[in-house]
Amino acid sequence: MIILSGFKTKVKWFGFALLILFQIEKSQSIHAQKLPASNKIENVKSEYEPGIQIGHSSGINSASFDYSGTRILTCSSDGTAKIWEVSTGKLLHTLSGHTNRVESAFFKNDGTQVLTSSLDGTTRLWDARNGKEIYSWGKIPNPNIPDDAVIEGTFDVKGTSILTRCADGTSRIWDVKDGRLIQTFGNHLNPVISTSFDKTGTLVVTSHLDGTINVWNAINGGLIHSFGKENNPVTLASFDERSQRVITISEDLIPRIWDVSSGQLLLTLEGHSDQVFYASFDKKNKFVLTCSADSTARLWNASTGNLIYTLKHKDVVKTGCFDEDSEKLVVACADGTIRVWDVATGNLKHTLRGHRDAVRSVCLNESGTVILTASDDGTSKLWEAATGNLISTFGAHRKWINFATASERGNCMLFISDENDDHQHLKRMVSIWNISTGKLINTLKGDMSLLVSASLNEDENKVLTISSNRKVQIWDMLSGKLIQTLKGNIDWINSASFNRNGSLVVTSSDSTAKIWNVKTGKLILTLFGHTDEVKSAGFDWSDKRVLTTSEDFTVNIWDASNGRIIHTLEGFPEVIHSASFDKSGKRVLAYSYDGTVSIWDSKTGQIIQLLDAGSFWIYHNPSMRIKASFFDESGNMVVTISGDETVKIWNATSGNLLHTLKHPDILTSANINISGTRVITSTTDGSAYLWDAITGNLIHKLEGKGFSLRYSNFIGSGNQVMTCDDLGPCLWDVKSGKLIYRLYLPL
Repeated sequence: MIILSGFKTKVKWFGFALLILFQIEKSQSIHAQKLPASNKIENVKSEYEPGIQIGHSSGINSASFDYSGTRILTCSSDGTAKIWEVSTGKLLHTLSGHTNRVESAFFKNDGTQVLTSSLDGTTRLWDARNGKEIYSWGKIPNPNIPDDAVIEGTFDVKGTSILTRCADGTSRIWDVKDGRLIQTFGNHLNPVISTSFDKTGTLVVTSHLDGTINVWNAINGGLIHSFGKENNPVTLASFDERSQRVITISEDLIPRIWDVSSGQLLLTLEGHSDQVFYASFDKKNKFVLTCSADSTARLWNASTGNLIYTLKHKDVVKTGCFDEDSEKLVVACADGTIRVWDVATGNLKHTLRGHRDAVRSVCLNESGTVILTASDDGTSKLWEAATGNLISTFGAHRKWINFATASERGNCMLFISDENDDHQHLKRMVSIWNISTGKLINTLKGDMSLLVSASLNEDENKVLTISSNRKVQIWDMLSGKLIQTLKGNIDWINSASFNRNGSLVVTSSDSTAKIWNVKTGKLILTLFGHTDEVKSAGFDWSDKRVLTTSEDFTVNIWDASNGRIIHTLEGFPEVIHSASFDKSGKRVLAYSYDGTVSIWDSKTGQIIQLLDAGSFWIYHNPSMRIKASFFDESGNMVVTISGDETVKIWNATSGNLLHTLKHPDILTSANINISGTRVITSTTDGSAYLWDAITGNLIHKLEGKGFSLRYSNFIGSGNQVMTCDDLGPCLWDVKSGKLIYRLYLPL
């Protein structure tokens, strides 16, 4: 197998979150004499029980202050919202009841109530003083009756009404006091994508799938103006502070400003080169902030539409905010940093570092002295706005899995997991488990803090690891001790993999790949030929050839004995994401970021099939195109994942599309079993789906108690499936679809 470090690779923001792709591959199995070879799966319980977690067990989607600035409200993909005390960091209440991740949470203006909205199709009102639920609107979506679901909700400025967006395409206003329906806007023929109150609570703006923007009277439900109709879905619409203008975002990358009274287009803000995620006016209506996947935030003159500053970042920029006086601009980035900019000069004042994952939301307290951030790392942090210093962290103690891989025969599983202790110290652990018994075999000894990926060796009971400090190391699995460090890498390591018998390792970095002797740790060959960075390298099943992919838009097949190029596969329209041999070694499967999957004859270097797996751009997941493709063991089928939440099964010989498997949420993985009869997929709604690859029918939906399922894959011969969610790994029986056991990783 090939393991990819992935940390240097450019990763785009996936709509609501920065999706971390787990590299789940079948590693080489453990020596039969060293581990129990029984395939019997016992109904066992892990020897480790979950620790007490007061924080969120998954990424935090938003964080906000109450009116007094003394409490913080967070909501998470773990299905809960939490209320915290600012002065002590104490958890006051956990709002539990949602059955899927909570996308948004708001305090009422007086701080007495909280409104939450979840992907379970409900919006719920809670008493902020005791954490008890008061009302619930909508219900868990029925796939046959989508009208039931309420997608999001927000208070009006007075806290007397709630505005919701519903799955039936309408927007509705509800009375906070008794929960009754007051007004309904729109219809299912032109679904509402976004909705918001103005600052007075008397106007509502809705944006629609067909590109129209409607302004409504919130009191009597009358339509005031309908404008837009650009035939591009409008993903966001909101008022300025005086309710005189509306700013919109659509899929054509151009924010627009409209006059509320006349419905006329006033300004177009052109300049972004990728999806725009956020746009808003400042409190004084002087400026507009826009945030984009092109790694910039831009400050515009709200009266003229002229660009004032382009604020460059190193990754996707998702959101930002002004302070009350429009003097400071705080911008959140997908690389985990927050930057504070001076509005008057455009100069960078501070870069706030401390989050280990994408920052999802950012806000300032009323005085502008404290910055509050929420991240996919499961924490929310307070920072001094004047100095950029960290004040405190909320939701700190939690454990999560970053990486998982199974042995080929299904005897063991390896996990790289992270844990934050109560003092915010990061502890990274590599643990190896016996799958049949659910017992811990060992943990690797030493400092794992820089480790990013690992692989199991089939015959020698060894573990291969990549670290961000350019180290490739080999460990003894049974003792957990370090055996060998491969020295000589001068650049970031993108991948490393064993050959089949475990005697060699191939690594990729800079514009070369290198072959190493495992026993001695010595460099044997350096493969020169690419003109840009080599992203991956791996052996074929015979160990006679090496396959590499590069940012020079080529794939090379090499002779592993002498380092000579056998074939160069070229003509790719974009950088190749990955490539692999089928088991016979006769064909190569490659897929690139433009959404094409190509199958090549490895003997002649000629292309055999070109599959259009889908280059989709959709508003809630704008940057994910195609994400994965695999041969089954026979090489007859190919499975691909594309950005419209579908998995496609193809005939590798004819190139015909056999089945399209649709999913209700964002896909995180897809794999086919070795016989080519079953496909397992996983999504961020916490479920895995087992499909019949021959008919395309759904066989089982595997639902654990966790949220945000990170990966799923078949174990060994395919009789079991291993999944990982925010609570840890689970083993399932394929035939019955029942949970066998859940592992709790050691603290």
